[in-house]
Amino acid sequence: MKRKAGNAMPDLSLEKVSEAGLVSLSEDEDRMLRLTKMWRETVADDAGEINPATLATLADVWNCYRLLLNRVPDPIGTPHHLDALRDGISIHQLVERFVLGHEFLALYSPPAPPGPLLMAINGIELHLPAPRTIADATMRATGYYKPHLTGVVSSILQPAMYVLDVGAGAGQFAVRAARKVGPAGRVVALEPHPGSLRSLLANILTHTPNNVDALPFGAADGDGFLTLIDEDSASTSRDVVHSDLTSGDNSMVVYARTIDSLIPIDKRVDVIKIDLDGFDHRALHGASKTLSRCRPHLLAAYAPKLLTKHSNIAPSDYLLGLRQLGYSSFVAIPDSEPPIDCGQDITALACLPDKLKSEKVDFYAWTE
Repeated sequence: MKRKAGNAMPDLSLEKVSEAGLVSLSEDEDRMLRLTKMWRETVADDAGEINPATLATLADVWNCYRLLLNRVPDPIGTPHHLDALRDGISIHQLVERFVLGHEFLALYSPPAPPGPLLMAINGIELHLPAPRTIADATMRATGYYKPHLTGVVSSILQPAMYVLDVGAGAGQFAVRAARKVGPAGRVVALEPHPGSLRSLLANILTHTPNNVDALPFGAADGDGFLTLIDEDSASTSRDVVHSDLTSGDNSMVVYARTIDSLIPIDKRVDVIKIDLDGFDHRALHGASKTLSRCRPHLLAAYAPKLLTKHSNIAPSDYLLGLRQLGYSSFVAIPDSEPPIDCGQDITALACLPDKLKSEKVDFYAWTE
């Protein structure tokens, strides 16, 4: 890449002079002056830039081996570079030959990200997509998905129940729920991410092909398009903006539906599991009719900072909204402590993330 003229090496003198005459140079200053001299000897124009057509030398071949491949020239590859020198290859062309070669790419290219994997999660063999968050990587490393919820899930789910899994991922919850509710029950799993949806479908076909419906949608407060966001600690959504469609950064744009528009009015939803890393409020706002009509058990997460960032509300309003929908009993289920019965006190639940120094706390809520 050509250097802009303003980035040329500074015009330093080879001697440092003060009013008192010559002074000694520090080691760094001496090295800088030596580099300046070397640069001047290769500069091809007044702007301080090397002409890209400057012919390469034998020394340049040696330096490419030494600096780019970290080894001495070999008797197999070197003759090809020497032939190129005789043909009049430029410095830039020589460097390009090295940096685009298999050896350089193998040395310095980033490792390929982990791909799909089949492994036991909570004792069930599941196909997992490539990890997108720290939580995904942790699940792969430990073989567990939210093990602290195992007890409450087992106590809530009963045969013949109708269960909604919002943000189903690879089906870590949906497959287990389908086994619990049995052939007379039903699980509806919403998952918009293509990679996760692919794994979800594979796991459904493997384990529970007859009582799980996988829907390729996100959940929101209105039907429309969303942009998926993957951060280290969160996998969530936001409204699509123009730059998502034009910037070329491969933003993942998916379609979202309201839960109210997806659930038939004659269906009674018994359990909703939801954890959307801060988008939860908007998703449940689109389920207000279903929540009011069915009063399902709710397995959710309270993540105050993420709620503010991705649902654009005060975190307390999320819990207050659930109270207004009739949810009167709350049990916090931290991942590192026994469950905490908050009763009707949503303030007690609201303060737990700070108290536990955790970004989010899972909870179980129900109506009396």
